[in-house]
Amino acid sequence: MNNKNTVTRKRITGTARLNMRLPNSNVLLQAEFKGVITRSELERALILAAKKHLLLNSCIAIDVHEAYYDVKKTMIPDIRVEESPVEEVIATALREPFDLAAGPLIRYYLLKKESSSCLVICCHHVICDGLSLVYLLNDIIELIEEKNPEEHYQNTRLTTLDETSIPDSIKNNAALKNMVEGVNKIIAPAVIEVPTGLIKKIHQEFWSDQHNRILKWGLTAAETRKIVEKSRQKKVSVNSIITTMFVRAQQQEIPAAPYTDVVTISANLRNYLSDSPGDTIGFYASAIRPELRYDEGKDFWSNVSLIHLQIKKLLTKESLFESRIIGLFSPKYIDALALAKFDKTDNPMAVKMVNSKKMNSVNTSTTFANLGVINMPQSSGRLAVQSLYGPIVYSDQMEKYIGILTLDKVMYITVSYNARLVSRLEMERIKQAIGCYLLEL
Repeated sequence: MNNKNTVTRKRITGTARLNMRLPNSNVLLQAEFKGVITRSELERALILAAKKHLLLNSCIAIDVHEAYYDVKKTMIPDIRVEESPVEEVIATALREPFDLAAGPLIRYYLLKKESSSCLVICCHHVICDGLSLVYLLNDIIELIEEKNPEEHYQNTRLTTLDETSIPDSIKNNAALKNMVEGVNKIIAPAVIEVPTGLIKKIHQEFWSDQHNRILKWGLTAAETRKIVEKSRQKKVSVNSIITTMFVRAQQQEIPAAPYTDVVTISANLRNYLSDSPGDTIGFYASAIRPELRYDEGKDFWSNVSLIHLQIKKLLTKESLFESRIIGLFSPKYIDALALAKFDKTDNPMAVKMVNSKKMNSVNTSTTFANLGVINMPQSSGRLAVQSLYGPIVYSDQMEKYIGILTLDKVMYITVSYNARLVSRLEMERIKQAIGCYLLEL
């Protein structure tokens, strides 16, 4: 840590390392405000927020094969004042790469009108998850409105989720330990290089062949209230109700594919850590991958109950941390996996794993990322948050990624989908079907 501007350095996890190599690791959040935000007050708020959210001032340093979060004392926030429609801004932000070695690994797009503003936050997944962006947005608003003294945002400790957090019941599994040791031993003498030029080439080739589209809408307060009331009456989660609706619509409106029944349910690992990160930004996301199918021979609530039980059964600490076992493998092997996904290495072990896990093809119909109820009142000072959409993510391994959150008793839904696999008309039909199901509740 020779750089005088470096505050702290911490090794990144294996999952974050894989994200570091991928061309589609950007995570977005869109907020619409009643009230104008100026560039100067946004910059001031971000400089202060970085005292709490240390990763706002970070880049990635690579020492031999290990990679580290390199947190700097200061970084100039990357703020861009835009005049383009927000849809174009989001499309560009999803595709634009970050300079990991230079940082910062987050950008802010500010769209201003006479009496309103729109802020799009775009962050690299290596330093954040969807919930992180909500926490950051809340602090930005508080700092602009000067609700708390600056000392409230002080933080001197960088907390990250590393391999030590993986439960012993997983790490000590004999079969897993033998596999990890075997893979690391075999990969050790291999030459796996990831030059910057190759990463740029992968990024260019990837995005030249992708067709990402976004569909956003908000439910009414009455529709949202009905879902919440029914979840309490039926003793199921709101997420189970929404998931069931989309699974049903998927089967009705989109032709079946080999992966139709496979979904991903995102989850938050923050509460499982002994060293809690609190509401600071970081990469603490995990997921489960159940196979869900709507049984037309049963009524809607019977289906909801079955799907709720399937999801609940998988939401264990062990299941959630299974996605993190990649960190037990050597950094060289993780790099080889990323290269094999894009046919940039012929390493047989990495190629075999990528093919067996279908990392280079579509393997999921839908990912659900429900951030839950966001405690950010719409009427707050001179800035009133009128709508909030996200998280927005694009993956080539799924048909669609659905970001869900509830703000001031209104649920907002954002679908980022692959237009080669799902047409706009099909997505509109799914939206209409959801509306019909809501009427039937």
